[in-house]
Amino acid sequence: MPNENIAVNISVGIVHGLEPASMTVWLRNGSIALSNAKQDSTRLSYYVPEMADVSRKRTQMVTQIKLALENHEFVPFYQPNS
Repeated sequence: MPNENIAVNISVGIVHGLEPASMTVWLRNGSIALSNAKQDSTRLSYYVPEMADVSRKRTQMVTQIKLALENHEFVPFYQPNS
């Protein structure tokens, strides 16, 4: 299929820093920046430390919701249509 155009979408998460860090920290921060880039219209995100706090809170919330679902702690309320 020569001469056929292919649309490609990319997202880029960038980590830059002068302080030494372990490869695990670099990968975690890059993953956080990439997740942020996927939500941004520019599809590009530079890691900033505040992103880790947001990511940590989101992870905690998801964990708590899963636990609450397993423990049947959600009570559904149904509203009839008019």
